Amino acid sequence: KAIKSLQAEGYHIDAVTNKGYRLCPAFDPVNTDEISKEINTKGKNINVYYLDEVDSTNDHVRRLEVKTHEDTLLIAGCQTKGRGRRGRDFFSPKDTGLYMSLLIHTDKTTNNIPHTTSVAATSVAKAIDNIIFKGKDVTKIKWVNDVYIKGLKIAGILCESFSFMEDEDASYIIIGIGINIFTPSDGFPKEIKKTAGAIINNTKNDKVQDLESIRGKLAASICNNLFYYKDKQEDCLAIYRAKSNLIGNYVKINNFKDKKPAKNYSKVIEIDNEYRLVIEDDHGNRQALSSGEVSVVKY
Repeated sequence: KAIKSLQAEGYHIDAVTNKGYRLCPAFDPVNTDEISKEINTKGKNINVYYLDEVDSTNDHVRRLEVKTHEDTLLIAGCQTKGRGRRGRDFFSPKDTGLYMSLLIHTDKTTNNIPHTTSVAATSVAKAIDNIIFKGKDVTKIKWVNDVYIKGLKIAGILCESFSFMEDEDASYIIIGIGINIFTPSDGFPKEIKKTAGAIINNTKNDKVQDLESIRGKLAASICNNLFYYKDKQEDCLAIYRAKSNLIGNYVKINNFKDKKPAKNYSKVIEIDNEYRLVIEDDHGNRQALSSGEVSVVKY
């Protein structure tokens, strides 16, 4: 019934043995069939969909869950209402980036948003290094979950968790990822022009064919990394720390839930085993932040 409902809405869907469902190739510029084959799901069936345009991949994949009740990867060509952390918009123009959301059913005992967010950042950074830069260590991670190249943000992540009213122990998590692969033809909006970047600074019109190939490879690699690193926390934490662009720098604490430190400027000492940012003020007082936003300052 769920699949028939989706087909009635315009989705062209084929069944893939032991894998779930995919969109038919004619409507599938990222080749969801190949992505489905490339993802090591460790026994999970994951439906892979592509749509040219959605409001928000996180919002849309949540609506799909109501119909299918299945694990799902949704990739979109663009977002009209892409969302970032703290209610911000995420700029998601057509023929420019990878916009995807992975919905995984879980239970509350394993549903740890801070850890999942950090694992997602590590997975995205490693996928970009491996797929685009042939394994070179190029990307950096700005705590908590932004991926940078040469001081510019090229990817953002929004993780959300939801529970079922009829079963309090069951839940699902949505990992939303937006990656700027190419520089937009008209550039970035004024409000993010100085801070946003792209993996490939190419605004030529012939980039679309390359984008289709890159999107599919990145999406599969990110999913595989997510499934791998969630069970390899020590490996993930080591990479996350090594890729941090904050350790050793002074930062300004912007918005956070933890108790405000004595001084607004603090030095980043480390990232602890819970992916918290450990900061130290001028008096040697340390504090571990579990959430919030920071910006590097000269001090």
